[in-house]
Amino acid sequence: MRIVTICTLAFAITGERTKAEEKEEEKTLRTMPSKTPTKGSSTSRLLAKAEPSMRVIVGLCNPWPVPRLSRHNLGIRVVELLAENLGLEWHFSWSCWCWIAKNEANDLALIWPLVPYNNVGGSVHRALTELQAGVEDLTIAHDDLDLDPQKWKMKIGGSASGNRGVKSVIDALGTDQFRRLRLGIGRPASGTRDRAEIRTYVLSAMESDVLSYWQQASVIFGALAEILAVVEG
Repeated sequence: MRIVTICTLAFAITGERTKAEEKEEEKTLRTMPSKTPTKGSSTSRLLAKAEPSMRVIVGLCNPWPVPRLSRHNLGIRVVELLAENLGLEWHFSWSCWCWIAKNEANDLALIWPLVPYNNVGGSVHRALTELQAGVEDLTIAHDDLDLDPQKWKMKIGGSASGNRGVKSVIDALGTDQFRRLRLGIGRPASGTRDRAEIRTYVLSAMESDVLSYWQQASVIFGALAEILAVVEG
């Protein structure tokens, strides 16, 4: 990185570094993304934002003909319910091929991609560009097999854990350093790890009690509060 190179050259010339230089180098190394984008790329510009200006929440989903209320669409269902509770209106964007709902303060944007779940990365990248938001502003809401239904957790960075939608976002952005709102759907009762059976399971309809749980405003706003707390913290 540029700052690291400057500090290194200063050390080679003077034989010592100031405390300020050492702190700057340590800070740079600590905040490096796991994948370094090429200089001047649109990804590097997204990573260059210093402070969050807009919270962007994307709900992963599959468009028609996949059932709207399938387990795999839990991410967008939660985002859709959040928009309803906040009274936000959806507007279509051709540039990123997704629906976008923003609040009046223009500091929160909800994204509903109209592209296949496993290929959502490009759409998310273009949405961030359109909104002039950075990777640090992004939260991906997605279903998670490893959490029980009606359970959810926040995660920042790390692998996709087998979720191909999350992997698509990582590949498109060139970094894994964004937040994920993991929404539990549990695994099939049989405990199978067969890929074909898992596919059938996630594309099947959610249980009515899971839908009822997420339709509670207190649950929706609880999830939003945690997202904002992570951003502001």
